[in-house]
Amino acid sequence: MFRIDNTTVAGTLPAPTPVGTPGYFTDGSAAGGIPATIVSAEFLNMIQEELANAVIGAGLTLSKTSFNQLSTAMAGISPGRLLNVQTFAASGTYTPTPGTKKIRVTVVGAGGGGGGSAAVVAGQGACGVSGGGGGFAVGIFTSGYAGAAVVVGTGGAGNTGNNAGASGGTSSFLTLSATGGGGGTGSASATVPTATGSASGGVGSGGNVHNGNGSSSNPGAVIGTNAVIAGLSGTSLYAGGRANATITTQVNGGPGGAPGAGGAGGVGGGPAGGSAAASGGNGANGEVMIEEFT
Repeated sequence: MFRIDNTTVAGTLPAPTPVGTPGYFTDGSAAGGIPATIVSAEFLNMIQEELANAVIGAGLTLSKTSFNQLSTAMAGISPGRLLNVQTFAASGTYTPTPGTKKIRVTVVGAGGGGGGSAAVVAGQGACGVSGGGGGFAVGIFTSGYAGAAVVVGTGGAGNTGNNAGASGGTSSFLTLSATGGGGGTGSASATVPTATGSASGGVGSGGNVHNGNGSSSNPGAVIGTNAVIAGLSGTSLYAGGRANATITTQVNGGPGGAPGAGGAGGVGGGPAGGSAAASGGNGANGEVMIEEFT
């Protein structure tokens, strides 16, 4: 598909004429004195632009030597009938369901692990940072997907004491990639009040439908002399972040509650005698979901 480009063309699209009465083409009749319908440049420009914009809108570049661009564009726009959905919670190889002609793939990076908190004595607190959420990306593929490798990122491990959790792993499929969320930092014992930081979210890339970033975790805090709060962990495409709160005691961080969610940080408070070191929760694994269409 290519726009007309001979030496007689106009350099810009002519302004449209006022709207007339809609009708149909006719060959005319010499005997009846009815003229044949005139095919105007305005009408031909309208058809040309409708076709060209369909091709361009599908992400293709107009080519003078390609004669299937419109059909390719239409195949990319129309999803067809949903045939099946395959969801990968672990890495593997994709085998299309018989009859699959096109797939829409969503990859989700794994969540980061929560940081631990050190042991505290009376009058102190410690608050590990929760892990960040994995990125995500969505793409449509019409060929080259049979037998493709499916990589599902592993959730970052939480840590204990004043030690950081691990970052989540990257999930991928063909051109799609979604990095994992960052691990939360550990926390030393501190007198109050003390605020903690946050862990970054992962990044999605390579999608021809959408690329998204996971959310960073919310900062935690040691509040007053009787409460320690771990901020909500980051999430990805789904909800499922975790948070902990404690008064005068130690609480280990919970794991991410949905694909791509970070683990909560470990927390400990010491206004009534102290608490042991606490562990951060593990980040949730990523996910690759493949929707198959006829």
